[in-house]
Amino acid sequence: MGFENYSPREEEISLAEDSMTKEQKGMENQRQADYEKEKEKGIRGAKSFKELVDFIEKIDGLQGSGRLYKSVDLMGSILMVREGKADVASITRAGGLREKVVELLGNKETENIKIKKGLSGINSINELKVFLNEMMEVSGERTDDKVYSAKKLIGYIEQAELGSKGDLNVIPNTGGLKDKVKELLKYN
Repeated sequence: MGFENYSPREEEISLAEDSMTKEQKGMENQRQADYEKEKEKGIRGAKSFKELVDFIEKIDGLQGSGRLYKSVDLMGSILMVREGKADVASITRAGGLREKVVELLGNKETENIKIKKGLSGINSINELKVFLNEMMEVSGERTDDKVYSAKKLIGYIEQAELGSKGDLNVIPNTGGLKDKVKELLKYN
């Protein structure tokens, strides 16, 4: 009657396989969601463009609402925005990346203003050294990912004091720092 070939055991096995497949898919989706959260945490934790780019370089990309953004493309977009060649809207919101870039751009402007204000009242190399020690570090110019420690900058300034004009070239002009060093050392 049609039931001769029916085996309840085969149906149970088939249902169990379907169930495991759904469970495995659920676990994979959870792993992916956790990984995306870790990426977002890494992005939000970046304190500088260097840290942000270093982190993005280590991941496979970011999943946007419509597509996967490869790490190399994300780094290129960030560079273009930093150089003023693209609008921040060109950066995906995935993982909080656009928000972080806006924040870091604001930090850069704040640092430039702070340095400019601080340099305006400095009249000697010794005052400049004290100021740099208080700053502890200075970010490089807009397209430069370097962060210069006060100790390193003071070393460059001391070499320039001894007559090495080449050491002036490695000092960033963030907030007019290099110009101030030249002024104080009477270089043109």
